[in-house]
Amino acid sequence: MISQDYRNGSGMVGVYYEHHMCVGGGWPPYLFTLISGALPDGLTLDTAFGVISGVPLTAGTFTYTITMTDSATPPDTITNTCTAVIAPRLVAFNIAC
Repeated sequence: MISQDYRNGSGMVGVYYEHHMCVGGGWPPYLFTLISGALPDGLTLDTAFGVISGVPLTAGTFTYTITMTDSATPPDTITNTCTAVIAPRLVAFNIAC
């Protein structure tokens, strides 16, 4: 039996993002698979370690579904839907008179 901790992530356009999906139990190695939805542009899923990382290029709310499968015979699989909220990049500037 495997268990997971898929927490929703948040980030900002243009700022490095890294989100680790936690699993416990089962038989490693694990395989993480994006089965529906889409990650924000600029982010990728490391299918061996369950890490979503990269530099987001687009702001918005992104919903996607990931499965994690262990190496047992027969394999055990968990599926979960996650949400990443990517905020627009804030630009601060001063105007001197």
